[in-house]
Amino acid sequence: LMNLKILQMAKLNYKKKEVLDNHVMVDPKTDNDLFEVMTANEVMDAASKIKVPQMLFSEFIFEGELTVLFAPMNVGKTILGVQIADSITRGKAIEGFRNEASPKIVCYFDLELSKKQFQGRYVNRITEKQWIDNYIWDDKMHIVRFKDTAKPKGLKWIDFVFQGILKMVDKTKAEVIFIDNISWLSIQGLEASKDAGELMKRLDELKKKHKLTIVALAHTPKKKKWESMSRNDLAGSAVIGNFIDSLFTINH
Repeated sequence: LMNLKILQMAKLNYKKKEVLDNHVMVDPKTDNDLFEVMTANEVMDAASKIKVPQMLFSEFIFEGELTVLFAPMNVGKTILGVQIADSITRGKAIEGFRNEASPKIVCYFDLELSKKQFQGRYVNRITEKQWIDNYIWDDKMHIVRFKDTAKPKGLKWIDFVFQGILKMVDKTKAEVIFIDNISWLSIQGLEASKDAGELMKRLDELKKKHKLTIVALAHTPKKKKWESMSRNDLAGSAVIGNFIDSLFTINH
């Protein structure tokens, strides 16, 4: 019995050695592009050559950042989002706020409203049936919405969506994109931490790789008028907070 136990232990140790031997030991002298190293002074010198990010909507939205605007339904976050986007395309600040940048090309991904619903918000309604005087937008303002296109077989929904976003950015030469609202990009919903994490990671990569400013709008559960809002009210906040630069909210 003792000999059998010794034999079993020997086999187990051999298997452990096999697992360890399968790990590839990397020579530290070989090229590895994953990291770069600089002295702190070199970092400061390099950063001095990069333009200071400008405010697009006071301290709430800066150039080159990923920002989330979240609020309960029907409190006006889309109206605010479109108003901010409009001001960015004109290079003019909304009264009471600051916009330090010159006019920029904006892609507003309106994933909720129909064309008629969008028009109805920015038109003079004489009667229920008579709408006149469409609001005139700057030509830098582009509205993007879903087409009736089937997802190709074998392609993940999130890959399909981000291919589409990249295509629109390339087509319009957009510098700023708004996504209204972010839950439309996710099948599982932002409550699923894995899905939220992958979605926000993709947005962060999009921002860095293409030097974009991204503003994502998001819903929260319904809140009572007297209740305060916090980051915890944002669905998937624990994961989303790891990837964004800033967030702000509005309520009744």
